Amino acid sequence: MFPDVVRFCSSSTRLKVLKFFAFNTDERAPASTVASTIGGSKVTISRETSTLARLGILNARKSGKTTTYAFNKSHPLADSLKRFLGEATLPDDRTLARAFTGVPALTLVIATGILANESQSSVDLLIVARRPHDPRIAQAIRKAEHVSAIPLRYAVLETKAFRERLEARDRLLRDILEFSHRIIIGRK
Repeated sequence: MFPDVVRFCSSSTRLKVLKFFAFNTDERAPASTVASTIGGSKVTISRETSTLARLGILNARKSGKTTTYAFNKSHPLADSLKRFLGEATLPDDRTLARAFTGVPALTLVIATGILANESQSSVDLLIVARRPHDPRIAQAIRKAEHVSAIPLRYAVLETKAFRERLEARDRLLRDILEFSHRIIIGRK
């Protein structure tokens, strides 16, 4: 088993690929989807997914010219790897905050869900901004996905709407604020 763990962890890209699948266990994805989420070349990601499939931690399914991969939940190390990746590879607050550098008018960014080891939350990031439709917010979310190596679920609220929903004890905000979360930018 130890040699398998060493092979799984032999490169940072391989760890990111493994994390992508470990936290999307019900999803099949081609290497191109993984590459766009975690950042990296399709060639490199394709090589790493193939290697992880050969090692048995990913299942591969070929359909025409496309090969899709999924996490092998029945692998003897599947649960241990998922726990390890969840605890050891979470981006810290500074790294997440850097992803939002250059986004003007941010009021609040809260990490919850998978970013705070909170399984109850329906989102991973709550972003509150004076200009919620600014395209730089979407770019910042992509950067956060790259550093976390997982697709993130998020909600973007306008500052006034956030305050109104907070006052009304909105279920989404209540679920975020009553469970584990980290304030990355701003304050409640």
